[in-house]
Amino acid sequence: MLDNTNIRYRTDSCLVEFKGLESGSFTDAIYIENEFDPRLNRYFKWYRRYLQKYVFHTYKGGYTDLIYIPHELKKLKRKKQLRYRFPFLKDDELKQLRHFGTEIMLQFLVDPDDARMLKPGFLFYRDKKPNGILIYEYYPLILYKSKVPSLKEQIKEILEAHHEKLDHIRHEYDFIHGGERYGKGLFCTVSPKDENAADRKFHEFDHKIAELMARLEKDVRELQQYGVSMSLLEKIIHQEDKLSRLVITKDNRIFLPDYNNVEIKMEPLVKAVYLLFLKHPEGIVFKHLPDYREELTNIYKDLRPWGLSEKTLQSIEDVTNPILNSINEKCARIRSAFVRHFDDHLANNYYITGDRGKEKKIALTRNLVEWE
Repeated sequence: MLDNTNIRYRTDSCLVEFKGLESGSFTDAIYIENEFDPRLNRYFKWYRRYLQKYVFHTYKGGYTDLIYIPHELKKLKRKKQLRYRFPFLKDDELKQLRHFGTEIMLQFLVDPDDARMLKPGFLFYRDKKPNGILIYEYYPLILYKSKVPSLKEQIKEILEAHHEKLDHIRHEYDFIHGGERYGKGLFCTVSPKDENAADRKFHEFDHKIAELMARLEKDVRELQQYGVSMSLLEKIIHQEDKLSRLVITKDNRIFLPDYNNVEIKMEPLVKAVYLLFLKHPEGIVFKHLPDYREELTNIYKDLRPWGLSEKTLQSIEDVTNPILNSINEKCARIRSAFVRHFDDHLANNYYITGDRGKEKKIALTRNLVEWE
């Protein structure tokens, strides 16, 4: 049970446990309250952008996001965004997802009795236990009392107190993991005769592919939700993810009938690569790509039956050459073809993935693949 008896000032904190959520970001500040406070909600509604830009994002201790749940829910009330996150829902089902309250976090408390202690304040993700329970640091706001700083100043003091603890957490993390951090982009230069070159670059940063992804995914950035806010919304609306069947028609068009029959469009050679991997559920090791050159050529002929130009033949040779990066460019385009329509946590079942040095494959169970 939450114990806040030692909290005497807003920069003091206590730990509170939640279950049924995904791990969040150390730097997200989630506003929480155990009952609706009109004054505070008006404050965050009117000044949220100002606080985000001039207090949270510019704080000297580090970049922090303000997660004001009513605003996050409001963003997802737009049909287009709901459709992106839940492509398997029909229009009437989407309408049912648009009514939420501000105390929604309370339903995830490990101990429901903690709810009465959670006055308006902020939660910061701290740790995850082996059993999946998440530990958050809770900082209360001091309200409606004389001789206390403004809300803006209180928030600054809370951020300062939290980032001091966050620095300690980061130092522990660096010590345990040898200073390695996830999410860094790496550019790898390899020998031009290295048959593992394409495989080596599959999980590494390549400027050309980065530019390609940025260009192709520009339209979906506003649809994507990140960090704690997205995991909260996913849990709040209690929708179990569903994978769609993937149908390849007689004329080689690709449809997802259970995702409102969306069509996945690709350029011919990109589609040929995709169909090649789809035909090989066991996966393909990149250094063995030359063994699949003839099969890929035949697939492309089926897509473009009027013949192959010298340029096309060279492109097919390039994409099956494990020392070149062409295969990674095609994989990037395949990924983009899916994530432009629905969220990556679903899309990664449909595009090509795999660990370094091992087979790259499409994870979707072939029971869901239908060839007409």
